Amino acid sequence: MTRTFNGAPVPREGVEAAVRAITAHVLDGTFSEWRYSNPIGLAQLEGLSAVQHEVWREPSATRHEELLVHEDALGELGLFWATKIGGPSHGFDVEGQCILP
Repeated sequence: MTRTFNGAPVPREGVEAAVRAITAHVLDGTFSEWRYSNPIGLAQLEGLSAVQHEVWREPSATRHEELLVHEDALGELGLFWATKIGGPSHGFDVEGQCILP
């Protein structure tokens, strides 16, 4: 958690602060809203219009025969964004390394 994909150091204080913030919002029941409204979440979605932002927040699902890959329903505690954010070479994350929120 303290090295990027390319091996550059990530300050431990920032990682610890992110984990504390995520944990606090999970425990107080505000994580579903906070993950889109915190400064990092807003920065990652900054290129979207208001309509696109609302569509982004909708849970998605992909079915292929018997396989179903999905996110949680609206308001549920879901951490799985892999269906929407890939690696640093695609998606519209403005940073080189995606951050959990």
